Amino acid sequence: MRIVWACCFICSSFFLSAQEKIADDNFNDSTIRILIVPYSRIEFHTEFSIEDIAEINTTVSDSIYTIYRNALLHVLLNSSLKNIEFILPSENDEKIVRMAVKYNYSNKPQRHYMANLSAVDKNKFAALLGKYQAQKVLFINWYKIEKTYQNNLSGSGKARKPFAEHYIDFDVVDKDKTILFCEGKFYFKSEKRNAEIIGFKNLRIKEVKNNYQVLPLFIYKRLKTK
Repeated sequence: MRIVWACCFICSSFFLSAQEKIADDNFNDSTIRILIVPYSRIEFHTEFSIEDIAEINTTVSDSIYTIYRNALLHVLLNSSLKNIEFILPSENDEKIVRMAVKYNYSNKPQRHYMANLSAVDKNKFAALLGKYQAQKVLFINWYKIEKTYQNNLSGSGKARKPFAEHYIDFDVVDKDKTILFCEGKFYFKSEKRNAEIIGFKNLRIKEVKNNYQVLPLFIYKRLKTK
């Protein structure tokens, strides 16, 4: 009896492993094209002054939103992941989508600032994805820079300095407007905390852009489980 049970267990395990392998192979054999709808200027929030961020990045205040937005889009569009390709719609198509989408807070499936597609025509939405040969849409709905404090590492004892933490809320949906997964306060964690980065308060685009690299990998891993 034990021998039969063991054989059944081994066969079941082999079957499940084979299924996982087939699913993995299917994922690896195809490229998922994801259309990006990025956050707008009114969805960009910071607890640091715009003037402070501009000074750190040696630019003017009016360019800060564009600098961060373009850096995030650059990371997505140039992602080297084999099975995912991020694409950006035309400015006109992005405006059309924004006119139809409502943005609001939701507790389901988790609390986040979401893209509400209830008023979006399903056929028109599917046609938009077809135009770009995309299977999914990434809505980046909200960007916030929060202020925390880090110990100064430059030899000044335990003095604490302002330090930025960067977050976004986003949804990934399919052509049927179904939310596949979403994230509230997705954290672009700064892996390095040296004196230079703390001195620039983690606001300099050079470091922030490096931290953005976690997003395409996170999306890849989540889609792989779907």
